[in-house]
Amino acid sequence: MTIEEEFAKVYGLEPITSKTVPGRVNLIGEHTDYNGGLVLPTTVAKSVSVAIGEAMDEQFCFTSAKFPDPVRRDVAAVRNGHWSDYPLAAFAWLKEHGYWRRGAEVYIDSDLPHGSGLSSSAALIVSILKAVVALTGPSLSDVEIARAAQDVENRYLGVPCGIMDQMAVALASSDQALMLDTETLAFELIDLPLDYAFVVAHSGIYRRLDEGRYAIRREECEAAASALDVSLLCHLDTDSAMKRIDTLEEPFCKRARHVWTEHCRVAQAAIALKSGDLNAFGQLMTESHASMRDDFEISLPVIDEMVEAAVQMGAAGSRLTGGGFGGCFVSLVKSGHIDAWQKEMSTAFPEITFV
Repeated sequence: MTIEEEFAKVYGLEPITSKTVPGRVNLIGEHTDYNGGLVLPTTVAKSVSVAIGEAMDEQFCFTSAKFPDPVRRDVAAVRNGHWSDYPLAAFAWLKEHGYWRRGAEVYIDSDLPHGSGLSSSAALIVSILKAVVALTGPSLSDVEIARAAQDVENRYLGVPCGIMDQMAVALASSDQALMLDTETLAFELIDLPLDYAFVVAHSGIYRRLDEGRYAIRREECEAAASALDVSLLCHLDTDSAMKRIDTLEEPFCKRARHVWTEHCRVAQAAIALKSGDLNAFGQLMTESHASMRDDFEISLPVIDEMVEAAVQMGAAGSRLTGGGFGGCFVSLVKSGHIDAWQKEMSTAFPEITFV
Protein backbone atom coordinates (compact mmCIF):
# COMPACT_ATOMS: atom_id res chain seq x y z
CA MET A 1 0.00 0.00 0.00
CA THR A 2 1.01 3.61 -0.48
CA ILE A 3 1.75 5.83 2.51
CA GLU A 4 -1.57 7.61 1.84
CA GLU A 5 -3.45 4.30 1.90
CA GLU A 6 -1.70 3.27 5.12
CA PHE A 7 -2.75 6.57 6.70
CA ALA A 8 -6.35 6.09 5.61
CA LYS A 9 -6.37 2.55 7.00
CA VAL A 10 -5.25 3.79 10.41
CA TYR A 11 -7.14 7.09 10.69
CA GLY A 12 -10.19 6.48 8.50
CA LEU A 13 -9.70 9.50 6.23
CA GLU A 14 -7.31 10.77 3.57
CA PRO A 15 -4.15 12.66 4.58
CA ILE A 16 -3.81 16.29 3.55
CA THR A 17 -0.11 16.06 2.72
CA SER A 18 2.66 13.45 2.39
CA LYS A 19 6.34 13.23 1.52
CA THR A 20 9.15 10.71 0.98
CA VAL A 21 12.79 11.58 1.72
CA PRO A 22 15.82 9.28 1.23
CA GLY A 23 18.46 8.42 3.78
CA ARG A 24 22.09 9.25 3.19
CA VAL A 25 25.49 7.63 3.35
CA ASN A 26 28.57 9.74 3.93
CA LEU A 27 31.25 8.62 1.51
CA ILE A 28 33.98 10.52 3.34
CA GLY A 29 34.17 13.42 5.80
CA GLU A 30 33.12 12.18 9.24
CA HIS A 31 32.70 14.58 12.18
CA THR A 32 33.94 17.48 10.06
CA ASP A 33 30.50 19.04 9.66
CA TYR A 34 30.24 20.65 13.11
CA ASN A 35 33.89 21.68 12.82
CA GLY A 36 33.30 23.86 9.75
CA GLY A 37 34.80 21.34 7.31
CA LEU A 38 34.02 19.56 4.06
CA VAL A 39 31.80 16.49 3.64
CA LEU A 40 30.87 14.25 0.70
CA PRO A 41 27.57 12.36 1.22
CA THR A 42 25.08 10.87 -1.22
CA THR A 43 21.60 9.41 -0.83
CA VAL A 44 20.67 5.74 -0.50
CA ALA A 45 17.76 3.87 -2.10
CA LYS A 46 15.95 3.41 1.22
CA SER A 47 13.79 6.22 2.56
CA VAL A 48 11.31 7.59 5.11
CA SER A 49 7.72 8.44 4.14
CA VAL A 50 5.16 10.43 6.12
CA ALA A 51 1.46 11.15 5.66
CA ILE A 52 -0.18 13.89 7.72
CA GLY A 53 -3.70 14.93 8.59
CA GLU A 54 -4.99 17.77 10.78
CA ALA A 55 -6.37 16.80 14.18
CA MET A 56 -9.53 18.25 15.70
CA ASP A 57 -7.71 19.10 18.94
CA GLU A 58 -4.21 20.17 20.01
CA GLN A 59 -2.87 16.64 20.44
CA PHE A 60 -0.46 14.88 18.08
CA CYS A 61 -1.05 11.24 17.27
CA PHE A 62 1.76 9.14 15.74
CA THR A 63 1.68 5.64 14.32
CA SER A 64 4.16 3.83 12.12
CA ALA A 65 4.73 0.54 10.39
CA LYS A 66 7.23 -0.39 13.12
CA PHE A 67 5.13 0.99 16.01
CA PRO A 68 1.47 0.40 15.05
CA ASP A 69 -0.01 1.30 18.44
CA PRO A 70 -1.03 4.98 18.33
CA VAL A 71 0.78 7.31 20.70
CA ARG A 72 -0.69 10.69 21.64
CA ARG A 73 1.65 13.51 22.56
CA ASP A 74 1.50 17.13 23.68
CA VAL A 75 3.82 19.45 21.79
CA ALA A 76 4.73 21.19 25.05
CA ALA A 77 6.66 18.09 26.20
CA VAL A 78 8.90 17.07 23.31
CA ARG A 79 11.79 15.18 24.87
CA ASN A 80 10.95 12.04 26.84
CA GLY A 81 13.04 9.32 25.17
CA HIS A 82 10.21 7.98 23.01
CA TRP A 83 10.55 7.18 19.31
CA SER A 84 7.95 9.87 18.57
CA ASP A 85 10.17 12.64 19.97
CA TYR A 86 11.59 13.25 16.50
CA PRO A 87 8.34 13.82 14.58
CA LEU A 88 6.89 15.76 17.53
CA ALA A 89 9.94 18.03 17.58
CA ALA A 90 9.47 18.74 13.87
CA PHE A 91 5.89 19.85 14.55
CA ALA A 92 7.07 21.95 17.50
CA TRP A 93 9.32 23.84 15.07
CA LEU A 94 6.49 24.18 12.55
CA LYS A 95 4.14 25.57 15.20
CA GLU A 96 6.77 27.96 16.50
CA HIS A 97 7.26 29.36 12.98
CA GLY A 98 3.58 29.53 12.06
CA TYR A 99 3.38 26.64 9.60
CA TRP A 100 1.03 24.50 11.73
CA ARG A 101 -1.61 25.62 14.21
CA ARG A 102 -3.41 22.60 15.68
CA GLY A 103 -2.64 19.00 16.48
CA ALA A 104 -1.95 16.39 13.80
CA GLU A 105 -2.40 12.75 12.91
CA VAL A 106 0.73 11.25 11.40
CA TYR A 107 1.63 7.91 9.84
CA ILE A 108 5.30 7.05 9.25
CA ASP A 109 6.87 4.29 7.22
CA SER A 110 10.56 3.62 6.61
CA ASP A 111 12.86 0.94 5.31
CA LEU A 112 15.90 2.76 6.72
CA PRO A 113 17.35 0.84 9.67
CA HIS A 114 17.25 3.03 12.77
CA GLY A 115 20.59 3.63 14.46
CA SER A 116 22.50 2.62 11.34
CA GLY A 117 24.26 5.89 10.53
CA LEU A 118 22.09 6.47 7.45
CA SER A 119 20.30 9.54 8.81
CA SER A 120 16.88 8.07 9.47
CA SER A 121 16.20 10.85 11.99
CA ALA A 122 17.21 13.63 9.57
CA ALA A 123 15.13 12.06 6.80
CA LEU A 124 12.09 11.83 9.08
CA ILE A 125 12.35 15.45 10.20
CA VAL A 126 13.00 16.76 6.68
CA SER A 127 10.07 14.75 5.29
CA ILE A 128 7.68 16.33 7.82
CA LEU A 129 9.03 19.83 7.24
CA LYS A 130 8.82 19.49 3.45
CA ALA A 131 5.32 18.00 3.55
CA VAL A 132 3.89 20.74 5.75
CA VAL A 133 5.73 23.69 4.21
CA ALA A 134 4.61 22.63 0.72
CA LEU A 135 1.02 22.62 1.99
CA THR A 136 0.86 25.76 4.12
CA GLY A 137 3.68 28.03 2.88
CA PRO A 138 5.45 30.35 2.65
CA SER A 139 7.89 28.17 0.77
CA LEU A 140 11.38 27.40 2.02
CA SER A 141 14.36 26.42 -0.12
CA ASP A 142 15.99 23.03 0.39
CA VAL A 143 18.87 24.74 2.19
CA GLU A 144 16.42 26.52 4.51
CA ILE A 145 14.64 23.22 5.16
CA ALA A 146 18.00 21.65 6.06
CA ARG A 147 18.80 24.49 8.47
CA ALA A 148 15.38 24.11 10.08
CA ALA A 149 15.86 20.35 10.47
CA GLN A 150 19.21 20.91 12.16
CA ASP A 151 17.53 23.40 14.50
CA VAL A 152 14.94 20.76 15.38
CA GLU A 153 17.64 18.31 16.46
CA ASN A 154 19.86 20.88 18.22
CA ARG A 155 17.25 22.86 20.16
CA TYR A 156 14.31 20.54 20.65
CA LEU A 157 16.06 17.17 20.93
CA GLY A 158 19.43 18.16 22.36
CA VAL A 159 21.42 16.36 19.67
CA PRO A 160 24.49 18.51 18.83
CA CYS A 161 24.59 17.43 15.18
CA GLY A 162 26.04 19.39 12.29
CA ILE A 163 24.28 20.27 9.04
CA MET A 164 25.53 17.47 6.77
CA ASP A 165 22.73 14.94 7.23
CA GLN A 166 19.97 17.46 6.69
CA MET A 167 21.62 18.98 3.61
CA ALA A 168 22.27 15.56 2.11
CA VAL A 169 18.72 14.24 2.43
CA ALA A 170 17.23 17.57 1.35
CA LEU A 171 19.43 18.17 -1.73
CA ALA A 172 21.37 15.13 -2.93
CA SER A 173 20.32 12.47 -5.45
CA SER A 174 21.17 8.80 -5.87
CA ASP A 175 23.52 9.33 -8.84
CA GLN A 176 25.44 12.27 -7.42
CA ALA A 177 27.51 13.06 -4.36
CA LEU A 178 27.10 16.35 -2.51
CA MET A 179 30.41 18.14 -1.96
CA LEU A 180 29.46 20.51 0.86
CA ASP A 181 31.28 23.22 2.76
CA THR A 182 29.43 22.95 6.07
CA GLU A 183 30.35 26.46 7.19
CA THR A 184 29.30 28.44 4.12
CA LEU A 185 26.83 25.80 2.81
CA ALA A 186 28.38 26.22 -0.64
CA PHE A 187 27.92 22.93 -2.47
CA GLU A 188 28.66 21.10 -5.70
CA LEU A 189 26.97 17.99 -7.06
CA ILE A 190 29.47 15.46 -8.47
CA ASP A 191 28.42 12.55 -10.69
CA LEU A 192 29.07 9.11 -9.25
CA PRO A 193 30.93 6.51 -11.35
CA LEU A 194 29.11 3.92 -13.45
CA ASP A 195 31.78 1.21 -13.21
CA TYR A 196 31.98 1.29 -9.40
CA ALA A 197 29.34 1.37 -6.68
CA PHE A 198 29.34 2.47 -3.06
CA VAL A 199 27.93 -0.54 -1.23
CA VAL A 200 26.48 0.07 2.23
CA ALA A 201 26.37 -2.71 4.82
CA HIS A 202 24.92 -2.61 8.31
CA SER A 203 27.27 -4.08 10.89
CA GLY A 204 24.42 -5.40 13.03
CA ILE A 205 25.39 -3.02 15.85
CA TYR A 206 22.91 -0.22 16.58
CA ARG A 207 23.71 3.05 18.28
CA ARG A 208 22.02 6.32 19.30
CA LEU A 209 23.44 9.81 18.81
CA ASP A 210 21.75 11.05 21.97
CA GLU A 211 23.42 8.49 24.23
CA GLY A 212 26.34 10.81 25.03
CA ARG A 213 29.42 9.62 23.18
CA TYR A 214 28.71 11.78 20.11
CA ALA A 215 28.31 14.85 22.35
CA ILE A 216 31.59 14.07 24.11
CA ARG A 217 33.46 14.04 20.80
CA ARG A 218 31.96 17.38 19.87
CA GLU A 219 32.94 18.86 23.23
CA GLU A 220 36.48 17.57 22.76
CA CYS A 221 36.65 19.23 19.33
CA GLU A 222 35.41 22.51 20.77
CA ALA A 223 38.03 22.33 23.54
CA ALA A 224 40.76 21.64 20.97
CA ALA A 225 39.63 24.59 18.84
CA SER A 226 39.64 26.84 21.90
CA ALA A 227 43.16 25.73 22.82
CA LEU A 228 44.28 26.53 19.26
CA ASP A 229 42.52 29.92 19.38
CA VAL A 230 40.16 29.26 16.47
CA SER A 231 36.36 29.14 16.52
CA LEU A 232 36.29 25.91 14.48
CA LEU A 233 39.03 23.36 13.88
CA CYS A 234 38.77 23.68 10.10
CA HIS A 235 39.66 27.37 10.40
CA LEU A 236 43.28 26.39 11.02
CA ASP A 237 45.84 27.68 8.55
CA THR A 238 46.86 24.94 6.12
CA ASP A 239 50.59 25.57 6.42
CA SER A 240 50.74 25.37 10.22
CA ALA A 241 47.73 23.21 11.14
CA MET A 242 49.48 19.92 11.90
CA LYS A 243 52.37 21.57 13.73
CA ARG A 244 49.93 23.40 16.00
CA ILE A 245 47.75 20.33 16.52
CA ASP A 246 50.78 18.33 17.66
CA THR A 247 51.19 20.73 20.61
CA LEU A 248 47.86 19.73 22.14
CA GLU A 249 47.45 17.31 25.02
CA GLU A 250 45.62 14.02 24.51
CA PRO A 251 42.89 13.28 23.64
CA PHE A 252 42.53 16.72 22.05
CA CYS A 253 45.51 16.22 19.77
CA LYS A 254 43.98 13.04 18.36
CA ARG A 255 40.53 14.56 17.92
CA ALA A 256 41.89 17.63 16.13
CA ARG A 257 44.22 15.54 13.96
CA HIS A 258 41.31 13.43 12.74
CA VAL A 259 39.16 16.45 11.94
CA TRP A 260 41.90 18.31 10.06
CA THR A 261 43.16 15.34 8.07
CA GLU A 262 39.60 14.26 7.29
CA HIS A 263 38.78 17.76 6.05
CA CYS A 264 41.80 17.54 3.72
CA ARG A 265 40.85 14.02 2.59
CA VAL A 266 37.43 15.21 1.44
CA ALA A 267 38.99 17.82 -0.83
CA GLN A 268 41.31 15.17 -2.29
CA ALA A 269 38.44 12.69 -2.66
CA ALA A 270 36.34 15.18 -4.63
CA ILE A 271 39.22 15.67 -7.05
CA ALA A 272 39.65 11.90 -7.39
CA LEU A 273 35.92 11.41 -7.99
CA LYS A 274 35.74 14.11 -10.67
CA SER A 275 38.82 12.74 -12.44
CA GLY A 276 37.63 9.12 -12.26
CA ASP A 277 40.55 7.97 -10.10
CA LEU A 278 38.56 5.49 -8.00
CA ASN A 279 41.64 3.72 -6.65
CA ALA A 280 42.77 7.01 -5.10
CA PHE A 281 39.27 7.57 -3.73
CA GLY A 282 39.26 4.09 -2.20
CA GLN A 283 42.63 4.66 -0.55
CA LEU A 284 41.31 7.87 1.01
CA MET A 285 38.31 5.96 2.37
CA THR A 286 40.57 3.42 4.02
CA GLU A 287 42.76 6.18 5.49
CA SER A 288 39.61 7.84 6.79
CA HIS A 289 38.59 4.70 8.63
CA ALA A 290 42.03 4.36 10.22
CA SER A 291 41.73 7.95 11.43
CA MET A 292 38.30 7.31 12.94
CA ARG A 293 39.64 4.15 14.59
CA ASP A 294 42.91 5.51 15.97
CA ASP A 295 42.45 9.28 16.39
CA PHE A 296 38.73 9.88 16.82
CA GLU A 297 38.18 6.49 18.47
CA ILE A 298 34.59 5.97 17.29
CA SER A 299 34.96 2.58 15.63
CA LEU A 300 34.59 -0.85 17.20
CA PRO A 301 36.84 -3.92 16.77
CA VAL A 302 34.21 -5.92 14.92
CA ILE A 303 33.65 -3.08 12.44
CA ASP A 304 37.42 -2.75 11.98
CA GLU A 305 37.47 -6.43 11.05
CA MET A 306 34.65 -5.93 8.54
CA VAL A 307 36.32 -2.94 6.91
CA GLU A 308 39.65 -4.76 6.65
CA ALA A 309 37.97 -7.82 5.16
CA ALA A 310 36.05 -5.67 2.67
CA VAL A 311 39.33 -4.44 1.19
CA GLN A 312 40.96 -7.88 1.30
CA MET A 313 37.99 -9.26 -0.63
CA GLY A 314 38.38 -6.73 -3.41
CA ALA A 315 36.92 -3.38 -2.43
CA ALA A 316 38.95 -0.36 -3.52
CA GLY A 317 38.31 1.18 -0.10
CA SER A 318 36.04 0.87 2.92
CA ARG A 319 35.17 2.89 6.00
CA LEU A 320 32.79 3.31 8.90
CA THR A 321 30.09 5.85 8.05
CA GLY A 322 27.89 7.90 10.34
CA GLY A 323 28.32 9.07 13.91
CA GLY A 324 30.27 5.99 14.98
CA PHE A 325 30.07 3.32 17.71
CA GLY A 326 28.12 1.00 15.41
CA GLY A 327 25.91 1.36 12.37
CA CYS A 328 27.04 0.99 8.78
CA PHE A 329 30.22 0.87 6.77
CA VAL A 330 30.51 1.78 3.09
CA SER A 331 32.78 0.11 0.53
CA LEU A 332 33.76 1.05 -3.02
CA VAL A 333 33.35 -2.03 -5.20
CA LYS A 334 33.61 -2.61 -8.96
CA SER A 335 30.11 -2.98 -10.39
CA GLY A 336 30.79 -6.40 -11.95
CA HIS A 337 32.19 -7.77 -8.69
CA ILE A 338 29.43 -6.72 -6.29
CA ASP A 339 27.48 -10.01 -6.13
CA ALA A 340 30.55 -12.14 -5.50
CA TRP A 341 31.92 -9.62 -3.00
CA GLN A 342 28.66 -9.46 -1.06
CA LYS A 343 28.45 -13.25 -0.94
CA GLU A 344 31.99 -13.51 0.39
CA MET A 345 31.36 -10.79 3.01
CA SER A 346 28.09 -12.41 4.12
CA THR A 347 29.84 -15.76 4.54
CA ALA A 348 32.54 -14.17 6.71
CA PHE A 349 30.11 -11.97 8.67
CA PRO A 350 26.57 -13.45 8.76
CA GLU A 351 25.39 -10.59 10.98
CA ILE A 352 25.77 -7.91 8.30
CA THR A 353 22.91 -6.83 6.05
CA PHE A 354 23.28 -4.85 2.83
CA VAL A 355 21.30 -1.64 2.56
